[in-house]
Amino acid sequence: MNDDNEFSTQTISPTLISQIVEALRNKAWGSIEIYIENHQVVQITERKITKIRGATQQNNVGKVPRINRFQLKIQKY
Repeated sequence: MNDDNEFSTQTISPTLISQIVEALRNKAWGSIEIYIENHQVVQITERKITKIRGATQQNNVGKVPRINRFQLKIQKY
């Protein structure tokens, strides 16, 4: 696979998937942003959030639980 297609959004490569998986690995809190220009992933930004004083335990009383799992569906072209 040539370098132009390695980070293409039209043909998803194993290299692109591994970059995304690595960004998601061991994230307890935070976000991942994927920037795309002209059908190419050009940047993956990781943001880490540090919760303090058990705020999540106190603020979640009576709230609907969030889904903790995600599915990454990959289509081969």
